[in-house]
Amino acid sequence: MKRSHAGARFLLVVAAMATTICLRRVLVFQSNVTSTGTNNGTAGAVGRFILEQIAGRSTHKSEIDQQRRAHARRAAKKVARHPPNMRSGNRRNTVPRPMDILPGKGLRDIGLQPSNITIHFYAKGAVYSIDYMDLASMWGRYTTYDDILSRATSNDASQPSSSSEAFQQKLQQSNITIIFHNSPKTASSTLRKACIETQHDTCNLQRKGETNKWPEGYRNPKRLAQLFGQCPHTFHYCVKELPLTKNYAQHYDTRTFLHMVPFRNYDAWSRSALHQISYRDGEEGCQRVDRALDACCTNNTCMSRSWELKPQRYGKSILAQVIGSFELLREMLGRETVDEHHHFLVHNYVDLHKSLRWLHKSCGVPLLPGTDENVNSVRPKDSCAQEERLMEKFHNCFSDQLAKMY
Repeated sequence: MKRSHAGARFLLVVAAMATTICLRRVLVFQSNVTSTGTNNGTAGAVGRFILEQIAGRSTHKSEIDQQRRAHARRAAKKVARHPPNMRSGNRRNTVPRPMDILPGKGLRDIGLQPSNITIHFYAKGAVYSIDYMDLASMWGRYTTYDDILSRATSNDASQPSSSSEAFQQKLQQSNITIIFHNSPKTASSTLRKACIETQHDTCNLQRKGETNKWPEGYRNPKRLAQLFGQCPHTFHYCVKELPLTKNYAQHYDTRTFLHMVPFRNYDAWSRSALHQISYRDGEEGCQRVDRALDACCTNNTCMSRSWELKPQRYGKSILAQVIGSFELLREMLGRETVDEHHHFLVHNYVDLHKSLRWLHKSCGVPLLPGTDENVNSVRPKDSCAQEERLMEKFHNCFSDQLAKMY
């Protein structure tokens, strides 16, 4: 070891001496050129250029080292946030793991069996309730909102239901904070804009620019929990596929959370998602979807892109992830405490504003201004040239998995 250290020191000394000699020669060269006046403009510039390159080389190397260290730190953080079996890999050169397009992790994936989790619905002035497992077992490709209501129990003047009635009473007695678990193609643009505006109006947070349309806490659960304390008068938050975390418990003394998940028929949702890709990327985007679906169905892998057409971004998948994290919270913090502070409402995406008005009128939940708008609702109806074939391929890949998900 001593010999190797000594050898390294010797090489460093030699390198330093060689650099010094080069510098001296360049200085002499520039001095001679300047004193003789021969080609002063050209040779002087060459000399200065060489000096700048030699002098700047060490600085440039230092900057590169700093960039590499910063990149390593970011990579380490990414690994910490996304374990290896969930990472999508390099978007250009590698094919991600199936989880990048398959539905997100629900209770089945994490080995938990749910018990007594009630999901509520609102329609035409009445609240409906259904057990989560019953909902998951019936929610498939062709399921409509009315199909679910026909299986659920309602709470209206003529037919009181204990679970629905208790749900309303709990909302009336609590300081409700609504968490909108956004899904694309379900009025998510309208919701995001409304959440940005309410954060500005109630918490003095800066509005985002045109290129950044995400409200605070939208993709960061830690930041979301900070906002619960920082913004005591903000009662509506939009999030993107975020599970529940222990950070919620820090605010149980002041908040009770109502988690709202949008419903849209799976067939209509997937077709609208394909239209969005066609509108944004043209026929080239359609061809990429075609290739991605081939990879999904034949090799069980897919291209990694932030497309709307991903089953894990559909409402049922998002609800499954939320319920999975809810069950984990029950195990960590105690069933009674968690059940007291988290409630679930699946709303028909076209009746979002009506649902919020009912919550305000019947339960005293604050309104969210802007939900009566239709952001990005007017767009060309053109879709992919091979739309029907792509839809058939998509459903052949994923519809069976949707039916089995919980």
